[in-house]
Amino acid sequence: MKQKITDAALVFGIATRLRTEQRILDSQVICEQIKAGQDRQNREQLESNANTRQEFLWAEQDRARHADELADRLERLREIEEREQIDKALKPVHTAAHYSASAPATCTEGTRTNILSDMQTWALSEYGPIVYWLAGLAGTGKTTITSSLCRQLVAAGISVVSFFISRHSPERNTLSSVITTLAHQLAQSSSVARSTISTVLQKQPPISARPILQQTEELLVGPLNAVRAASAPGGQRIIIAIDAMDECDDFAASDGRDLLRKLVPALCHRGHDVKLFLTSRYEPEIQVILNRVFNGAQDKRETFLLHEVRESYVSADIRTFVMKGFADIRERFPSIPSAWPSLYQVNELVEMSGKLFVFASTVLLWISEKTASPVSRLTEILTAIRDSRLVGQHERSPFGYLDALYLAVLRNATSDAHPEAVTNSRLRQVLFMVICGDNTVTLDVISGVLRLEDHELDPLLGSLSAVVRIPSKTSTVPLTSSGACFMNIPESMKVNAFHKSFPDFLVDPKRCSDERFRIQRDREESHLALAILQATQDLARVESGPGFTVYIQRYWCYHLLNTLRNPNLDSTRVLSGIRTWLQVGAMADSESVPVFPSRTVQTFVDIRFLLAVLVNKLPKPILTVFKRGLIALAGASRSNSIRGTRENILVHATMAIVLHARVFQAVDTYSATLVKQDQRFHRALREITGEGVSKAWPTGIKRLWKVARKCSSDVPAEMDENIALIKVLEICMVSRSYYRAEPVIPWLQNSAN
Repeated sequence: MKQKITDAALVFGIATRLRTEQRILDSQVICEQIKAGQDRQNREQLESNANTRQEFLWAEQDRARHADELADRLERLREIEEREQIDKALKPVHTAAHYSASAPATCTEGTRTNILSDMQTWALSEYGPIVYWLAGLAGTGKTTITSSLCRQLVAAGISVVSFFISRHSPERNTLSSVITTLAHQLAQSSSVARSTISTVLQKQPPISARPILQQTEELLVGPLNAVRAASAPGGQRIIIAIDAMDECDDFAASDGRDLLRKLVPALCHRGHDVKLFLTSRYEPEIQVILNRVFNGAQDKRETFLLHEVRESYVSADIRTFVMKGFADIRERFPSIPSAWPSLYQVNELVEMSGKLFVFASTVLLWISEKTASPVSRLTEILTAIRDSRLVGQHERSPFGYLDALYLAVLRNATSDAHPEAVTNSRLRQVLFMVICGDNTVTLDVISGVLRLEDHELDPLLGSLSAVVRIPSKTSTVPLTSSGACFMNIPESMKVNAFHKSFPDFLVDPKRCSDERFRIQRDREESHLALAILQATQDLARVESGPGFTVYIQRYWCYHLLNTLRNPNLDSTRVLSGIRTWLQVGAMADSESVPVFPSRTVQTFVDIRFLLAVLVNKLPKPILTVFKRGLIALAGASRSNSIRGTRENILVHATMAIVLHARVFQAVDTYSATLVKQDQRFHRALREITGEGVSKAWPTGIKRLWKVARKCSSDVPAEMDENIALIKVLEICMVSRSYYRAEPVIPWLQNSAN
């Protein structure tokens, strides 16, 4: 029994131990399971945290990317706003830049290679002169070389800002246009310069009202200094190219010296990252200006006289040019033998060209006309030049053969070969309109003014196609929404001379030996003014030719000035012409006003002189139209419309108030004596405008009128004070003090209604 109890206890103990061990094992399994679960949870948590962190990083990256995109977008918007502000304020002349579709042609391939290589070396060099002056006679190819150099430098990665001045284009022959257009291109090439210029344009008065010296400082020198400060040494290279400086209206005046005196020293202090390339004819006046700017230091500029290049070098280039031209003609006329022209003809043409590319290009244009055979034409023109009486002069004058060529072309235009061509006087009138129309003459202007039908005008212009650019008849004058003519006539519509040497020839009695073709400005302007008087009687004809309307608005008064010297002039016709001229300016809309260019400012003031004389004969509506026109002129003075001739205009403006009856003597006789009178008159004006114009104006008018009465006993007592008001406004305007007269404009508008 006892043994059984012992065995039972042993079994129980063993069972208990087994159960305990099982529990321990179970506990271990549970612990491992718990641990595994915890590890899995931790791992999942870690993975979740990692995913969260990754998502956070992605979100941060997205936010950063969006912030960068927003900043870029804001920067682009700011840049667009700056560009629009600069475009609106500067009004650049894009047609005067090297990138324009109407930019001058480049050199024929294989010509001028040595000259262009030397110029490109100068532009890229970190040493040597800062300024390169290319000088030469008209027709030696200065403009073509400049155009080629600009294209080559742009292809080499150099920033080029350029302006090609043109004497016969009013928007391309003033220093203010040069400065604003160069500044606009500078703003396009550098964001630093753009920001600097944008800041300048926010100041008052407007940049166009500031002197040339200040415009140069703020629009060119300041931005260039800002670019230099922001660039590393040897950074952005900029070449400023200005072609035909001698053709700028106000270059010879103090304004031209101010531009160079301010710009050149600034470039010299900048190192060699900005250089200036100038071209002009070799004239002593420009040489003196450059010597004064550089203080006689020749090492600061490179002067290259194009007309002094050895003739053998130029002849080789001209030979390449004419051979390319003859090849083009043979391609256009497949029936021409491949052996044409003969070696003798080529040699003769090259010899006659001398150093003038314009001679060779004019011959090629003349013989390639579709109305005749190039083979026979080449023979004719070479024979005519060879037999010309001017040939003996070619040793004394570099233009001897060129003048003979121009005479041959003109004689052909009036020969029996053109039976429908009109008289020599009509030819002179057409040529005068072409060379003196400020590059705005169109086909409908010529036909409208001279009353020529197409069958009369076409053969005449066709015979001049070697020297005058003839537009296609499919072109039309663009109109504004009000129907008025848009003043910026496209280049494709203009009738103008191919080369500036042709107008020079026509007006020079030493060069144009045939009086049938020589243009005397006084005579032709008188004829043209009377022709316009006759043409404008038919208002239906005026309305049918929008370009003709523009021409009347802009230039009739200019031509009329010289008719005043004609003692036989019918004053009734002049009065009728003034009335018609003012009516044409208001034809589009009774509330609109004619738009006048800078050159017309002086003629507008001169015609104002006639109105002062004829005031009692003119109906009030005509004076009202004139007042509106003057308001338009005043507004235009803030947008670069009045430049260059303000001193002369001021004299004429004073003349219009202090003189009364001496119409036919005024322009010549009184200009010198009125300078002293003008000083007294302008002193009174300054006293008035310094008092707060809007309040002191009525009193000021009376004071000013008393001063004018003291200056001359010819002032009519019955002259309306409104006329005095108009004259004061003119003087404020032309003396670049428009912002002083601005409060008067509403008052004048009310009096004009």
